[in-house]
Amino acid sequence: MTPERRRWCGIALLSMVLTGMTGAAWASSLPRIQPQDADEPIHIRADSAELDEAAGTVIYRGKVELQQGSMNLQADLLTILLVDEQVSRIEARGERARYSQQVRDDGMTVVAQARTIIYLTQDELIELTGNAHMEQGPNSFSGGLIRYDMRAGRVLAEADSDDGIRMILTPSSRPD
Repeated sequence: MTPERRRWCGIALLSMVLTGMTGAAWASSLPRIQPQDADEPIHIRADSAELDEAAGTVIYRGKVELQQGSMNLQADLLTILLVDEQVSRIEARGERARYSQQVRDDGMTVVAQARTIIYLTQDELIELTGNAHMEQGPNSFSGGLIRYDMRAGRVLAEADSDDGIRMILTPSSRPD
């Protein structure tokens, strides 16, 4: 099977799972972000910081850790883009940039890793590229690119090599 066909088969399977053709109980449990995190202050630790007011960017280097409510982001390099004095984009880079956030009141957390993590705050989208991996409870996605729409609770995974995407989907237990 060609890499292109394998990628489309993986996307088709992911589409079936997320639209409820299989694993309907799991698809309905996809997380939606806690809205109160966006109202929390952002705390950042780093080895150095550089602010460019004209460009509207802040760049943090070294052991960078960003925390906002239950969200935690770790990277070697973190760039924040400000638009109208509001954070509009956060880009984390590193050998293994890491993201985690509680997504439900019961403590369910999404944990993700990649070489680059881009968080579009206004759209509530996260894009993971470069050896990307995302887990929600017992379910996981791995591939070259993972896009996570936090509002809709949707995930799109794409391969960047012959390995394709890898998914583990665990059905939720149903009462008898």
